[in-house]
Amino acid sequence: MHIDDAWVLLGWKSHRWVDIQRAGSASLGFVLLLRGWLGIFGFSYGHAQLLPFVASLLSAPAFLLVAMRMRFRYPAAILGGAMLLASPTLVSYSTRVKQYSLEVLLAILLIGLAAAILRDPTASRSWIFFVLGSVVALAISFALLGVVVAGFAAGLVAFLRQEGINGLWRSCALSCTAAAALFAGGWFLVVIRPTLSTALRDFWSGFYLSEAVGRPQVAPWWHWTDTTSNGLLVHDWKLFQFLFEGAFTGPFIVLLIGFVAATALVALRRPFQAVLFGIPFVIAVGGSAAQLTPLGGGRTDAWLYAPMLFMIVSAVDIILQWAHGAERRNVGGAKPRSAVSRGRGLVLSGLVSLTALVCVLNIPSPSAFPWPDVVPLVGKLEAGRGSSDLVVVAPNFTFNYALEAPEDVTTKVSTRNSTHFTPVLRGVNTMNWQDYAAPMREFDKRLSGVRDVWLLDAPELIYPLGAAPRRELANQGFLLSTESKSVGGVLEHWRRSS
Repeated sequence: MHIDDAWVLLGWKSHRWVDIQRAGSASLGFVLLLRGWLGIFGFSYGHAQLLPFVASLLSAPAFLLVAMRMRFRYPAAILGGAMLLASPTLVSYSTRVKQYSLEVLLAILLIGLAAAILRDPTASRSWIFFVLGSVVALAISFALLGVVVAGFAAGLVAFLRQEGINGLWRSCALSCTAAAALFAGGWFLVVIRPTLSTALRDFWSGFYLSEAVGRPQVAPWWHWTDTTSNGLLVHDWKLFQFLFEGAFTGPFIVLLIGFVAATALVALRRPFQAVLFGIPFVIAVGGSAAQLTPLGGGRTDAWLYAPMLFMIVSAVDIILQWAHGAERRNVGGAKPRSAVSRGRGLVLSGLVSLTALVCVLNIPSPSAFPWPDVVPLVGKLEAGRGSSDLVVVAPNFTFNYALEAPEDVTTKVSTRNSTHFTPVLRGVNTMNWQDYAAPMREFDKRLSGVRDVWLLDAPELIYPLGAAPRRELANQGFLLSTESKSVGGVLEHWRRSS
C-alpha cells in the first residue's frame, strides 16, 4: 500500500472529527464517502480501491452522455470518451485510494449541469441543480473550484446577454451564485485553511510556473528572458508537457497544437462553451504562475482533464457540423444536404471514429507505484513489542504503520509534513523520524531508560533512517537481536546489552 493511500485511509481508522478532517484535508468529502463505503462493504485495501475504480469506469460513459446532451455528434462524443479511457494519469490512479478519478467524474457532471444553464439561462431549475452539484463537488474535493467558477461565469454571461443587467438583480441566477460563493468561502475558512501545510508548497517546489527547484521566486513574466538550457522557460515548457502527456495519449506537440487550435475555434463559434471550458485552464495556469497550485503534477490537476477534453470535442463537433453542411444535431429546419456534404461528413465521421478506436486499442498500462510491504513487519513488531519499547518509524512508513497497527490512532499538527499532521498511536512509544528537524537529538533523548528499540525502515526508498541511528545504538551498548524483512522493508530489534 502506497503511503498516500495509507494517509487517506487514516481518515477511516480515526474516530475524532479533527483527525478525520486532517486526513481529508482539501478532499474531506471523499474521506467521508470512503468511510461510508467501507462501512457497507467492510475494510480491506481492495474494497478501498474499488471506490475510485468505479468512478474511473463511470467517467467515460458520463462524458458520452453529457456530450450527447450538449448535442455533440456521436463520433465526437465517442472520441471524448475514448480519450478519457486512454488518459495515462487516470489509468494509473484508477485503483489508488485517492480522489482524482472521482474529481474527473464530478467535473464532467458539473459541466453537464452548467451546459443546461447555457441552453436556457433563465431556467431556475438548472441554476438550482448546478448550485447543489457545486456544493457536493466542493465538499468532496475543493480542487473543483475552477470548474464551479467557470460554470457560474458562463451562466451569468449567458443570462446577461438574454435578460440584461436589470433582470439579474432579483433572479435565481444571482441568488444561486451568491449561495455558492458563500459556501465556497465558508468551506475554505472552516475546513481547508486549518489543514493547509506550510510544507506543502516546498513539497511541490518545481511544479509551479516560473519557479524551478532551488531558485528564488521571480515575477511570472521574468522567466521568458531565462532561455538557458536549464532556465525557467525550459522549466515551464516541461510543466505543460507533463500536463498534456498525463492527460492524453499522443505526442506532446501534436496535443498542444490541437488544444490551442480547438480553443480558438470554439471561441469563435461557441463563445459560451469557450468560457465554460477555458476558465478552468486559465485558473490552473494562473494559480501555478502565482505559486498557489502545482501544474503538471499529474494527480493534482486531473480535474482539469474534463474541461480540456470538452474543448477538444466541441472543436471536433464544429468541424463535423461543417462537414455535414448542417446545423447542430437534432435541430430542425436544416437545408437538405448535397451528395458532396454527405460524403464529406461520412469521411470525417469515419476518421473521428477510427481515432476513437485507436485510443481504445492503445489504453496504456497503469504506472506501478511499488511500495514496501509493511503488514508482515507490523505483525512481528506487535507480537514481540513490550509496552515501554521504543518504535522508530522511517518517513516512508509513518502512515502505513499507523494504519496497520491495532492501536487507536489520533493525530497532531506537524509543520514538517506536507499533510500538516502526523499520526499518534495510543499507548505506543513511537518516534516518527520525519517529525523532527534534528531527529538524532530527539533519538538520543528517547533512548534514555529504554531497553528495547525497534527500527521500522524502508532502506531501498528515499529518506531511509540511514546508518546514524544504528551507529548511535551500537555506541550506547545496544546489540541487534533480530532482523525481519519484507518486500522492500526491514524490521530490526535492538536490545541493550547491559
